[in-house]
Order: sequence, then structure tokens, then C-alpha cells
Amino acid sequence: MENSGAKNAKLFNSTKTMIGGLVMLIISMGIGRFSYTSILPLMQSQAHLSATESGYLAGSNNLGYLIAAFGAGFITWGSRRAYHLRMQLVLCIILTGLMGITSSFLWWMILRFLAGISSGLIFVLSSSLVLDALFSDKREKWVGIFYGGVGVGIVLAGLLTPVLSIFTWRGTWIGLLIISIILIVPVWSFIHDKEPKPITQNAESLSSSAENPSIFGWLLVAYGLEGLGYIVSATFLVAMVKQMPHMSIFADFSWIIVGIAAVPSTVIWFWWASKVGYIKPINYCAYPASCWGHTASMASQYIRRDVRVCPFWRYVYGYFYACSRRGSYV
Repeated sequence: MENSGAKNAKLFNSTKTMIGGLVMLIISMGIGRFSYTSILPLMQSQAHLSATESGYLAGSNNLGYLIAAFGAGFITWGSRRAYHLRMQLVLCIILTGLMGITSSFLWWMILRFLAGISSGLIFVLSSSLVLDALFSDKREKWVGIFYGGVGVGIVLAGLLTPVLSIFTWRGTWIGLLIISIILIVPVWSFIHDKEPKPITQNAESLSSSAENPSIFGWLLVAYGLEGLGYIVSATFLVAMVKQMPHMSIFADFSWIIVGIAAVPSTVIWFWWASKVGYIKPINYCAYPASCWGHTASMASQYIRRDVRVCPFWRYVYGYFYACSRRGSYV
């Protein structure tokens, strides 16, 4: 009974860690990073943000994220990962709200750059803590639920932006700050540091790595190209749909569709990877399907002008986009 109780307590703690990490991804990625996609049309129409300036703001955020992703591995976090994660989360929430306070393009650039760094560090640190907790309890298949937080955040930001837009673009940014605070309070203590344990892989994953010593380099190049392909549509999707006469009414929903598709795809991806390993699904499904989804979603507006076409391809694109993104994170 005592061993059973200890095991249940351990499972309960790892579940709390996963839930805490999921909420942190909702805030840092879905809101802190990707809410810009939903708010951009408001800033263009109300704050007179030009297309060039919009691109610079997106590039500034992506640069910050890139620096965080590369730099996080060179930082010795020790046993204070949870502390740094919480501090970065507070910073990310504040930076989100500050976007609605200032009207200076220079300050917007700085804020989006810092938000990129913050969201990147949150992603790395939360992944580290959650994966340690889940893998130590042999709950690898739950990892997909954790990464589904990005999709949930995209859906949440996409749903809230039209509602908050009655307070103009400023109120939308500040409203998302308030929502983020409400979300984080219940799970603030869910994340704890623990000694990381080696993560075991299935035989096929190990053999694939052994047979392909340069696999990391190829994955880096493929992931970079995939990012290059998706980032334009991911950043400007809502703004682009707004400019389509027959599709403008779907603009606010287009990004929501991507988020809806991203949520289940992460669970499906990790379930599949646990069965056959990571290499084959990435090579033969995720990346080719992601390219197909991109191409089809863009071509659909020229092949057929029917308003029912684009939302369907948005879902297809979102599903395979999420598959390729989440798979390559692992």
C-alpha cells in the first residue's frame, strides 16, 4: 500500500508538472509569441503599421527566439531551472502588456525582440522540466499533451482578439496580459526542479542515430528550411486573409483553425513516434506533408475562389505544420 501510495503521489506530481508546463506554453508561445499574428491587422489599421514595419517586428521577435534557442544550451541552469522559468514567464507577460502602452516603433522592436528571447527560454526550460518529470515516470506518450499547449494558446489568442478588439489594439495587448495573469496564478507552484534522469529511446531511434551520425546536421538544415517556409504565412496569415475580398470574414478564424489542428496533432505525432521511432515519420510524412499543406493552402485561393476552400486547407496546413514542428523539437 505504501509503495502504491508513493507511486500515485509521483504520478500526481508529474501530472501537475505537465499541466504547469502546458499553461506556460499557452502563455509564452500561444499568447506571448503568436498573438501578434491575430493582432497585426488591428495595428495596421489603427496604429498605421506598414507592411515593412510589420515584417521588421516579426523578424525582431524571431531573432530573439533564435538567440534564446541557441544560447540556452550554453547556460548552466543547475537546480534553478524552475526559478528562471518563472522569472522569464513574468517577463514575457509584462512584455506582452507593454506592447499596448507605447506607440513607438523602436520600442515595439525592442519589446518583440525581448519577448522572443523570453518565449524561447521558456520553451527550452519548460520542455526540460516537463520531459524530465514524464520520462522518469515512463509516461513518454504524455509529452504530446504538453506540446499541445502551443495550439491551445493560438486558439485562445485567436478567440480573444476579436472580443478584446473593442478596446482597440492597445486594449487587446493589455487584455492578453490580464488573461495571462489569470492563467498562471493557479499553476504557479506546479513546476519544481528535480534531478534530471537520462532519457531512454526505443531501439529504432537509437539505431537510426547510430547509422546516421550526421543526422543532427541534416535535421538542423531541414528544420531551418521548414521554418523559412512557414514563418511568413504563420505571421501574416490573418492579415493576408483580411485582404481577400471573398475571405475577409474568415480572417479571425483562419489562425484559430491552425491552433485547433495543432492540439491533437502533437498527441498523434508522439504516439506514432513511440511505435516506430522519430526518423521515418519525419522523413516520409511530416516534412513532405508540411510542404504539401503549405502549397495547397496557398494555391487554393487561385484554383477556386469558393469561400469554403481556404478554411479547409488552413486545417490541413495547421495539422501538418504542427506535426513537423513538434516532431522536430524532439
